[in-house]
Amino acid sequence: MNAWLKRIQTWRSRRQRRSLQWWEQTRVKGKKRFVFEKALTYGVFVVGATDVFEYLFHGAHYLSLGHLIQHILTGSIIALVAWSGWEAEYQKALREALSSSKMLPQSGTEESPFS
Repeated sequence: MNAWLKRIQTWRSRRQRRSLQWWEQTRVKGKKRFVFEKALTYGVFVVGATDVFEYLFHGAHYLSLGHLIQHILTGSIIALVAWSGWEAEYQKALREALSSSKMLPQSGTEESPFS
């Protein structure tokens, strides 16, 4: 049982490290790009899925420019909240790395504390 628990903790640790590495790469591209990509993805996906659902169960199409704009705006809000959440988690991990005396990269270096 103890070995199983240790495996789960190791898996979670690796998963968190990979997530933080992904976030480092994503945040370098910028907040505007992140919000734009996520909002567009959300809007197109929701309108497409809703159109399929409406057509299958009600025989009508849901596609319209108004619906797309509405869902892109909703996706923008969701993306901003996601950015804040990821950034808070990243900053927390940086503080933990600093407090545990791990080497942190100097600005301009490619090395990550989450490698």
